[in-house]
Amino acid sequence: MATKAQNYRVQHQYEDHEHRQTLLVDNPSTRSLILIEDSNIGYQMASLLKGVGWQVDVVHNDLQARDRIVSKSLDIVIADIDTVELGGLPILAFCHHRYPAVITYAIAQANDAFAKKMGRDAAGCQGFFYLMKGKSQIDLNHGMAAQLLHT
Repeated sequence: MATKAQNYRVQHQYEDHEHRQTLLVDNPSTRSLILIEDSNIGYQMASLLKGVGWQVDVVHNDLQARDRIVSKSLDIVIADIDTVELGGLPILAFCHHRYPAVITYAIAQANDAFAKKMGRDAAGCQGFFYLMKGKSQIDLNHGMAAQLLHT
């Protein structure tokens, strides 16, 4: 049975998550974001997000990402966490711990429970953009992409 402190912590985390989700969906024109990607998926994501009014800055490696995070005032960072060489998970963790006001999201395979757990636990990811199984495309019917398109 959960203690009172555990229940409070879960409720607080849920309320914070709901607030951030509302911020993401309801205020796209005021959001700026950096998108970290090393393939055509980055350009697909940029097109999707620009289509809902976001300012998008695409970088292709962790050094560029870190420079932009440090030098710009960002609201959201989205990173591919499936590509180890890209360093997406460490960049998200850097944002989460160094810039806690920055909301982090990850691009991952929908069926990769380990990557999603790492994204949530190590990098504080508030949600995920999913890749279509076996394709280099964002799944527009699930995850954060669906939430953005269907609101």
